[in-house]
Amino acid sequence: MKLFVHIVLLSVVMSYGGIACSEDGVIVRTKAEPSSPWVGQKVTLTIDVLAHDGWATIKNFPLLEVQGAYLHRYETQGTRLNENVDSTSYSGQRYEVLLFAQKAGELIIDPFPVEVSVKTWGTTDAATNPVKLSTESVLLTVLSPEGVASGDYLPATARLDAKQAWSSQEKEYQAGDAIERTVTRKANDVSAMVFTPFELTEVDGMSCYPDQPEVNDSFNRGVLAGTRIDNISCILERPGELRFPDLTVSYLDITEKKIDTVVLPGITFTVKGSSQDQGAGIGTSRIKEKDQIWLYLLVSTFLLCIVLYLSRNRLLAVIQMRRAARHNSEQYLFKQIEKTVRNGDKNVMLTTIMRWLDRLPGMKQPTRLDEFAKRVGDEEMVLMLKDLNRRANWTEKQCQALYEFLKQGRRTYIAINRGKTPRIKELPSVGLVPYSTKAAIKNR
Repeated sequence: MKLFVHIVLLSVVMSYGGIACSEDGVIVRTKAEPSSPWVGQKVTLTIDVLAHDGWATIKNFPLLEVQGAYLHRYETQGTRLNENVDSTSYSGQRYEVLLFAQKAGELIIDPFPVEVSVKTWGTTDAATNPVKLSTESVLLTVLSPEGVASGDYLPATARLDAKQAWSSQEKEYQAGDAIERTVTRKANDVSAMVFTPFELTEVDGMSCYPDQPEVNDSFNRGVLAGTRIDNISCILERPGELRFPDLTVSYLDITEKKIDTVVLPGITFTVKGSSQDQGAGIGTSRIKEKDQIWLYLLVSTFLLCIVLYLSRNRLLAVIQMRRAARHNSEQYLFKQIEKTVRNGDKNVMLTTIMRWLDRLPGMKQPTRLDEFAKRVGDEEMVLMLKDLNRRANWTEKQCQALYEFLKQGRRTYIAINRGKTPRIKELPSVGLVPYSTKAAIKNR
């Protein structure tokens, strides 16, 4: 009878996707929807675990990696499942992972091992019996819309909202004034990491500096929403008529199956000369007319005060722009990683690392720490990073080990980027054992 139930169950759920079943009646099945997505479109990868006469859960959810795709895990632990097959009750959990393909073609999600924990009903201690299974592979056919060049990556969503705001709406400004342009991009079913920085067009007579962007992913009733806010500060350097250029935001409309754009219009304004120049001319004329030393000193002191007062906005703007440029540099962001080591906070350290990676020269978007490790590190470093990602919390020693790796990887990456041969030195041992090594020791 038990064998018959297993056969019936397999025939019922075979259309679901990849299925793995153990002799104990534990089932693991995977499915990806849609199976033929566009490049950048959200794909929901579901992993279900079921057991009869018990409740099945994944003991430790694996760290998934798919070559050519960006993965995003839901913050929830899973959704409970209850199914009846031939009067037999099956219970378990459903786990969901969001996948965003980065290139067209066939994308294979390779099988990965899962350790299923089964709590048997009717026992006094609700015994947990671990069962080791492996999922089946899943094949996706990723499509690319017409008009998109190979390597280009556009947000794929049904709707994208883009808006802008200006710090001032005046039509006339003085040379030395500063204007801030704030652009907000938001879309559902995409991560904020897919929004790339704007390529700023140089305008004669105006210097623009982008601030550190605000990037945020939020979940609302299972819907992922990505938001990116860019602040662009500009200093008006000379008199004349200047114009902020238009900004174009392109995305793939998955409903209409075409590329759509949102244009944020620029503005034209007039910049006048600073008042201190006129005051300097008046002061010079008075000096020539009076030709008196005491009047020259008095007028000069007075004009100096006027110049400092009138140029206060420009001086403050220059200071703020230089401070923003310094805080946005790769060297400064890397120093912030060292400060987070003492805190031992995994989330804070990962956030600081991602901001630094965005500023590395030649680094492509979206930024991937694992890709950086594969490029500049060895196999041991890749395994150490996977081991750290599986841990909920990091110790100070583990944070220090990751920082030493990043410091050596930074030197290697910069040397490779400059066409030089990197110098590799052996890192000090900190007592970390790669995950695969620990698993091999445990299974002996």
